[in-house]
Amino acid sequence: IIEDEEDIDGAILDLKKSNIKNLLVIVQTTFSLEKFNSYVNIIKRKLEGKDKPAIVVKNTICNATKLRQEETASLSKKVDYMIIIGGKNSSNTKKLYEIAKANCKNSICIETIEESEIIEIKSKIENIKDETIKIGIMAGASTPQKSIEDVKKYFTDFT
Repeated sequence: IIEDEEDIDGAILDLKKSNIKNLLVIVQTTFSLEKFNSYVNIIKRKLEGKDKPAIVVKNTICNATKLRQEETASLSKKVDYMIIIGGKNSSNTKKLYEIAKANCKNSICIETIEESEIIEIKSKIENIKDETIKIGIMAGASTPQKSIEDVKKYFTDFT
């Protein structure tokens, strides 16, 4: 199992010790497509040579997840604050937050509007005068629509 780039060398060492001649690289359905492609390229590069195993790559990332990740990347580059809504234990939500944070330093991940991070953002924004503030909102795949509407309403009520 490879979760981070740092895990690749250990996985390759285990593979070489096993004398396995065929390798299947498969991805969790909610994993970052960008990371997956990067990791596959690293694995292929590190396994080059005469004893290279046959490598099969299986991308199981669902299209909706891929699209949501792409939208998060695009939106988070255009806003001052990025809010990701979803379950704290949701892999999908965590990936969206990682993508948002990479592009927007003012990114938070919440489950409900009662969380302190969202209250802090609203407080900061209320103190800014004569400036347009852009807030991006994205939600994990299983986030209830009501949670999204609550966050939108929370910020539109004072503008």
